[in-house]
Amino acid sequence: MSRLVVVSNASGRPRAPGPGRRACHRLARSARKPRRAPIRYLNKGFGRLTTLGFLSISSVALVTPLRDGMNLVAKEFVAAQDPEDPGVLVLSHLAGAARELSTTVIINPYDIDDQANGLSRAISMPREERKERWEAMMDVLRGHDIHAWRREYVEALDQAAESAAPPPAAQRGVYRRRSVTV
Repeated sequence: MSRLVVVSNASGRPRAPGPGRRACHRLARSARKPRRAPIRYLNKGFGRLTTLGFLSISSVALVTPLRDGMNLVAKEFVAAQDPEDPGVLVLSHLAGAARELSTTVIINPYDIDDQANGLSRAISMPREERKERWEAMMDVLRGHDIHAWRREYVEALDQAAESAAPPPAAQRGVYRRRSVTV
């Protein structure tokens, strides 16, 4: 299952080297052959097709926003996987997608040990378990497309409008008409 793990700067802007980058470089250097490094740290933005290519060949995606965000990246990773040999999504519990994609490996992005355990679990997960988890996530994604989101949004607006009490007459703009003579 060891294909490739890509760590990328989502904004595409350069940032200072941090512990994550240093750890990735140390792990990559420890590989016997440079071209077979288990992790390649790429700190730049990529085009859509290139990004989808990386996602489709990755064995593991570690998506760790510190607040709700990066939901699309997580969902694109799942959708890009080979159904016969899917990769594993390791996702921050703070990402909104964690509520929808409950069969992913959920981690706390502030806890380095939890991240390490989540990655270890993902890397060693048997193919059958990966397939079961992937199928469950794909069922969610297929059922919650843009059309379902629009339908749910409009229904929520309708419910809010129905349950709202009508404003008092003075606030509705009902005023007495005054006749003006010149």
